[in-house]
Amino acid sequence: MREFIGHMLITIMSASLFLLGVLGCISNAEEGKLDQRFVEIRSQNMGVGTDWGELEIECLKLLKKFDSPEDKGEIYATVAFIYSDKGYNPLAGDITGQLSKTIEYCKKALEYPLNVVTACQIYSSWADALQIKYRNTDGGKFATARRQIIIPCLEGLKLILDNKVPEKRQPPPPRC
Repeated sequence: MREFIGHMLITIMSASLFLLGVLGCISNAEEGKLDQRFVEIRSQNMGVGTDWGELEIECLKLLKKFDSPEDKGEIYATVAFIYSDKGYNPLAGDITGQLSKTIEYCKKALEYPLNVVTACQIYSSWADALQIKYRNTDGGKFATARRQIIIPCLEGLKLILDNKVPEKRQPPPPRC
């Protein structure tokens, strides 16, 4: 079952990257400003010792200026990515808070309209965080955990199928 979930996550990510190329990079001036802020904030999420809480606060401040439902979804998605982008390394310390924040912001982002690519990535990040959260679960608790993990996998897969992603792998599109 764990292997099946892993394959579903790979499928979701591959399809979301394909859709990213298909949808292109079109945005208006305000979206461009918000996108630029996301790039600036996420570029600070490099190396060791990044203060994710500080980056989270920077993103949440954007809610004051960018308050459309679409912008809110993108802001919450960016916070989820801040916590999930670098992966989860239990050797670096307690990852419980990082996993909780990833799950929390994935759920918040999905309460708002997201483009298909971002939504697929959010479903993948959510499922990944749940999978790691429950990685050492045994017995009857694992069955319950597995039910929680499969929900974002299936919802992400449904989103992909609803958006008519080709069944056969396509070559990557040219860069913008």
